[in-house]
Amino acid sequence: NRTKMSWNVEDFFLWMAYEERALDLKNDLRMWNDAVLGNCFTFNHFNNSKRTYLRRADGAQGGIKAAVKLNSDEYLPWTETTAIMAFIHPNTETIFSES
Repeated sequence: NRTKMSWNVEDFFLWMAYEERALDLKNDLRMWNDAVLGNCFTFNHFNNSKRTYLRRADGAQGGIKAAVKLNSDEYLPWTETTAIMAFIHPNTETIFSES
């Protein structure tokens, strides 16, 4: 199972906040798996029936903040870079690895 081979929410995120309020990572993020990217996490997913987040203010206080663990010690020894990709998009739009 590809999902179990990639990082989960606890492996990747130290914390996340929206409008400077801590998020419940298990409920506020939706995990899905892409064949190229591996496990991906979507905030404010359109299928989240518990809560919808609306942008009310610009700047750092009105946005999303996260601290992530890159786990670079788990990469293959010949890998020289560590990176993540973030896609900012409307919550009704689906993201693909080709995006």
